[in-house]
Amino acid sequence: MNYFRQYPSLFWIGTFLYACVYVHSFVYWFGPESVRVAERFAISPFYDLPAFYAYLTVAPALVTFVVSLETSFYEKYRAYYSSILNGGTYADIAQARRDMQKTLMHEISFMMEVQLLFTILSIALGIKLLPGIGFSMEQLDTFHLLVLGYFLFIAAFIVMLLMLYFDDRKGALAVSGLFVVLNAAFTTWTMSADQHGLGMFAASFLALVLALARLLRYVRNIDYYTYCSQPPKFRGGAHGRKSRLSVFRKNRGSMRRPPYCCSSSPSCLPLARTIAGFRIGSV
Repeated sequence: MNYFRQYPSLFWIGTFLYACVYVHSFVYWFGPESVRVAERFAISPFYDLPAFYAYLTVAPALVTFVVSLETSFYEKYRAYYSSILNGGTYADIAQARRDMQKTLMHEISFMMEVQLLFTILSIALGIKLLPGIGFSMEQLDTFHLLVLGYFLFIAAFIVMLLMLYFDDRKGALAVSGLFVVLNAAFTTWTMSADQHGLGMFAASFLALVLALARLLRYVRNIDYYTYCSQPPKFRGGAHGRKSRLSVFRKNRGSMRRPPYCCSSSPSCLPLARTIAGFRIGSV
């Protein structure tokens, strides 16, 4: 509960991300084509089968994320922040930032290329095999749209996970929450128009565009967010880590220049700081 109170946004981000997987199915479960099993469980046989098989096609992207993207990118990610925390020069930090940005874009592109290959292969195999297990032509068309929709969804999902690497909780929360709303709204609209699966595709496309735009903007300005997102701190003495303003207010009486100190003498500054009882520390 302590972590929930400290980081409530992470709970809602996770809830919204996984709600995106099922919210379009919920729309069909409570739609006109739903069927009740044992008078309690709502299903939609027409939509559930294409949605199930389409969701299985995103497995390659998840494997690529864990095996390639997360490992290769993390090395550059760690090198960038290590150069900052360990007192690297500006040139070292700038080079580490460029390496991290280049690796991030390369791995995202590679992940999408691998998944696109399997998406096309899944559509081809679906045309050949799914009619043999009872799929109608309308269900087959729904499967094709959902496969494309899940391709866009898994890309948006991974991009939002990468946003959390940079602690961009506001961006991830906004995009994931909007994704849920768009998915439910578009699915309701396309279901009534007999364009099954198109709602998931449209919502995933918009979510991917927004997530990529947010991530690219954040990464391009990563130095600003790294250095300026935290308030300035004081460290040292009996005050511990406090804001500059609170320490200044508490010590402003003792920080007055003693009568024997002249402003033109640099040697007076260490003495004045000693009398004030604090020293400036790095964040």
